[in-house]
Amino acid sequence: MLQKRREHEAMRKERLDRFMAGFNTISLKLKEMYQMITLGGDAELELVDSLDPFSEARHPLPCASVVADQTKILWGK
Repeated sequence: MLQKRREHEAMRKERLDRFMAGFNTISLKLKEMYQMITLGGDAELELVDSLDPFSEARHPLPCASVVADQTKILWGK
């Protein structure tokens, strides 16, 4: 029983490690691409719950100043 618990915990840790490696890579690439297409804007991904990143999901949103700047461009202001 103790061996099974250790195996389970090792699998959970590996899942978290792999997820965080992927999450960090995606977050960095998102930031780079967003800065490129907005000429300096800022975007980032955040974990809702850093202790249990699988509990909830969040969608990235641009900063309010970037949205305002894009609105000016779209409406010719």
